[in-house]
Order: sequence, then structure tokens, then C-alpha cells
Amino acid sequence: MKFKPELRNSYVSKITIAVVIVAIVAIIGIALVYMFSQAGPKYDLKGKKVLIVIFTGYNDIEYSTTKSYLAKCGAEVTVLAMHKGVGTKYDIYVGDIKDINRLADQYDAVVFIGGPGVYSRVIGEIKDGSVEKAQK
Repeated sequence: MKFKPELRNSYVSKITIAVVIVAIVAIIGIALVYMFSQAGPKYDLKGKKVLIVIFTGYNDIEYSTTKSYLAKCGAEVTVLAMHKGVGTKYDIYVGDIKDINRLADQYDAVVFIGGPGVYSRVIGEIKDGSVEKAQK
């Protein structure tokens, strides 16, 4: 079946317009995603000190995104490891601290990073004394 030239041109024009509209919507969508992913910090934490506490078996995604976001907001972030082999770089090891309450008093906020290692200790499946140290 052959289309008349004027009908074929009409269909081509409509298809072209549809493709252009879809492309524009896609570009706008990509631009919005990029803008929101590059948005600056929502909170001004300059001059604030935050202590992040991690246990062996912490949730790496929770840790890395929390630490990164706090740093982007301007906070001074310190990482306290409850075990020497936590699997990431840390600033302070709990075994080197004489008075943990005094340490906590030096910070504006203390953030505990969750994960299966933390959960197992909290419910008592793993008893290594780290939860008790953190509670002091």
C-alpha cells in the first residue's frame, strides 16, 4: 500500500515532532537528576564536631554516605572504631581511650553506624564487650 505524498509527509512530520518532544523531555529529566545529585549541603555544620562510631560488620553504604554528607555540610568528622579490624580507616580506637564519656563530651553529635555486626552485638549474639563500652 502506497501513501499519497502529502499523507506521507504528514506522518513523517508527526513522527518527527513526537521524537523531538521525547528527546526534550529526556534532556530535561537528565538535567533535573544532575541538578539534584549535585545540590549542595542542606545544613550548615561548619564548626560542628561529629563522632562516627563503627563496629566490625558495619553497613558500608550507611557509613560512607553519612560520613561524606557530614563532611559536605562542613562538619569535622572523626571515626571511632570499636574494633581494630573494622575494615576501614579510623581516627580513634576505643581501646586507646581512658574516659569515653569525656571523649563524647568533645563532640556536638555522636552517630552510630548500623549493620549486621552492630545488630548481632545489640541483641547479644556476639558478646565482645563493645556495646558495653559504647554505652558508658
